[in-house]
Amino acid sequence: MGAGVPVENARGAAAVLAEANLRHSDALDAARHHVMVTAAAMEIARAQGRAFTSLANYSDGVAGASRHAHQSRIGTNGAPVLP
Repeated sequence: MGAGVPVENARGAAAVLAEANLRHSDALDAARHHVMVTAAAMEIARAQGRAFTSLANYSDGVAGASRHAHQSRIGTNGAPVLP
């Protein structure tokens, strides 16, 4: 992204949805990256005369999902950190 955010991949998840997968990092960096990606999405949408939202969809008839973050449960050695 040019902002130091380690994006592994990004894709369109539905007609109006997008998903960005970020490389694993420690908690503070992960939170910072999450905020930076959200801010970038807002700026890109605004530049195109649109709005960015991470709210849940308002109708069963349209695609939508609320913003969420996944956490890795894998240690640096590749083994699960929880039993």
